[in-house]
Amino acid sequence: MNRISSVTLLLRTYVVIIASIGLFTSVCFAQFADAPPGDATNQTFDVVPYYSANPYSGITCTYSAKSLRINPLNYNTYSSPSPLMSWEPPPGVDIVKASMKVKDERHMFVLLSDGSIYGITINSVSAVVDGPTHLGDADALHGSQNFSDIVGDAVYALSNHAIYISRDSARTWQRDTAGIGSGSYYQIAMDTNQFVYAAHLNGLYKQHPDSNLWRKVTTFPKPNSLVAAVFVDRRNRVFARSSGNIYLSTDNGSTWNLDTAGIGSNNISRFCDDKFGNAYATDGHLLWRSMGGTQPWVRIDQPIQSYVYDPSAFLYKNLFNRISGDSLVYAATALGVFFSSNQGSTWIPDSAMAPAKFMYGFIKTASGKFLTSTNLGVYTKNPPDSVWKKTFPLNGFLSGSPIFTDGSGNAFTLGKRINGSDNLSMFSNWKSTDDGQTWNPDTTGLGAIGRGQNQIYSVDETGVQYFGAYDTPAPLYSKKAGQSWAPDTAGFGQGSSIYPFAFVIDRKGFVYVSIQNKTTYTSSFWKRPVTGGAWILDTNGLNGASIYALAADKSGNLIAGTYTGVYRNVGGTWSQIPYPSGLGGNNAFVVSVDSTGAIIAGFSSFVGFTALWHGVYATKDNGAHWTYLGLDSISVRGLVSYGDTTYAYTYANGIYRMRSASGGTLVNSSEIVRNYSLDQNYPNPFNPATTIRYSLAAASSVTMKIYNVLGQEVRTLFNGEQHSGIQQLQWDGKSQNGLTVSSGIYFYRIVAEEKNNGSIYSAVRRMVLLK
Repeated sequence: MNRISSVTLLLRTYVVIIASIGLFTSVCFAQFADAPPGDATNQTFDVVPYYSANPYSGITCTYSAKSLRINPLNYNTYSSPSPLMSWEPPPGVDIVKASMKVKDERHMFVLLSDGSIYGITINSVSAVVDGPTHLGDADALHGSQNFSDIVGDAVYALSNHAIYISRDSARTWQRDTAGIGSGSYYQIAMDTNQFVYAAHLNGLYKQHPDSNLWRKVTTFPKPNSLVAAVFVDRRNRVFARSSGNIYLSTDNGSTWNLDTAGIGSNNISRFCDDKFGNAYATDGHLLWRSMGGTQPWVRIDQPIQSYVYDPSAFLYKNLFNRISGDSLVYAATALGVFFSSNQGSTWIPDSAMAPAKFMYGFIKTASGKFLTSTNLGVYTKNPPDSVWKKTFPLNGFLSGSPIFTDGSGNAFTLGKRINGSDNLSMFSNWKSTDDGQTWNPDTTGLGAIGRGQNQIYSVDETGVQYFGAYDTPAPLYSKKAGQSWAPDTAGFGQGSSIYPFAFVIDRKGFVYVSIQNKTTYTSSFWKRPVTGGAWILDTNGLNGASIYALAADKSGNLIAGTYTGVYRNVGGTWSQIPYPSGLGGNNAFVVSVDSTGAIIAGFSSFVGFTALWHGVYATKDNGAHWTYLGLDSISVRGLVSYGDTTYAYTYANGIYRMRSASGGTLVNSSEIVRNYSLDQNYPNPFNPATTIRYSLAAASSVTMKIYNVLGQEVRTLFNGEQHSGIQQLQWDGKSQNGLTVSSGIYFYRIVAEEKNNGSIYSAVRRMVLLK
């Protein structure tokens, strides 16, 4: 067996989805529960359809930045059962494109943002899926480009600076820019004869399948102008967009016609077709269809637009990400996945294809019910029931809003803006008195606030609601139950330079607000009793640090997360506690304290305007020692503790939880682990040691081995039986037993056989050892 085939055999992953309930034993966050149905990431990038010979069944691959799902589809009922496979990319990278081979739709390539390529094989509509298996890296040498597209059988991967080609199923790559050179690359497309088209800053280019030279399509009406989009349908008609106009060629690019009837001059970003010969186009905001690909374009997006509950939300200004089609047409949108069985005349939301993972708030009511808010609205769940139910709004989808509960069992959230055409008008506020089942507006006096920027909202334990904004008549407003909204500025006045940017409630009788001065850019921190009164400064010891999150321990001492770390307030004085050693950044945007006194905080740093998340940590001794809990490279929006359990709700990865044992040792929850999974090692790259974590849905026989790039076994980390839950192992890359371990790429592979039914889970991930 040659080296390439041995690595192929080694890295093949057989994915088995197994549900179970188990006990956790390691220090780590575990996924809390299935997320509410529907994709709420604003990044449901695409739906890639695969169709079998059976006209009543098929498969769809739906992906967003942080998850990929392959679902069977029953055309008799247009329903999507449970997925055959769910997969998340390694931490720190995103999924940017999934593409079927042109001549063999059983094989799919998945391109990640770092240029790494994974392969998936679909044997049949109901068979087990092989993959995702790491195949290779399009740009292993440079590694700093933004990848965006992948097509073909001879595989082409596109970055913003270059095209790369692989002729051995994505395992080795060569830069492929001869004839084009430098400049910005936008899209690539391939016809059924393997001719490839490239949309480039300097025009449209084409490459013969037997050539490594790109030639400019000089017949294109704008031969030297920027071409921003190109698409080839299954009838080999070529659509290209330049200078806002669509051009169509039906003879492989020899001649072109202007194709703007019904669509005009629009910045089309994506095209697709269906098996009936129709063409589809989107500019991100609207959808069009051309019957047969040759008729005038007509709009078909209105039925989907009707689901938008708050049209003023910036999120929905670019509603559509991609469209794709065959027997059915799919629209991947900020509202999730929609499909049409009549070429776009009507649309049906398919919430089973991509679960919501973008969370804006999470609360647990006095009765034990969970409420979470997403980009699609508010969902409720009553444990141990695993089903989330959408309760607000009843019709349409709502942009993400915070959610709160008071001390009397009431829940609060925000609805659409009062003036739907003004994106600075105030949000309507809503209240539920029955654990989030029904909601009613609570907006008396809200119209008097007017309009303002940077609106923030909170609710304290007595049910008083708070609004903050700037460019409003007053920067702060509050509303007691049954009363009207009124200014709440006693103590610091109504200066035009005041910029409120965070409310925090300590649940110990005080409400706090972080204020920034727009002129001096200095921060201050204020408090007052929830029962009313004047605001007073509470900055002793903060040294100007801006507070983003606040929690209180059982003794009433405050814990604050700031851009310079974690602070603790004892006896009225703030002092900074040490943050985890070796951490890449000390911005503590989220913080919580559980009933055992453990402080839980999430840290990040910035590169330009991009936040790099470094995980969640916990300390039981005020920062003298920290325990890493997981969620590295995952953006955590908030931490909430109820008793000894802390919940982390995230920007695009769902909800997680951690349980702190009363004896002083942090352990993870004794509740739900639904799937087997293998996490990315941490740290990565590493020198010399790294930690590998994985989840077992049930008691299993487990083997964990390390391999080099030649498929040779380097070390066996574990071979034995383990109970269900989240486990962890360490690999020290130091040489031992006469075996030299050098710097380079290695693979770690888990094989877990469930003891009850013999089901096999196998997965592989890549890691880098640097010496």
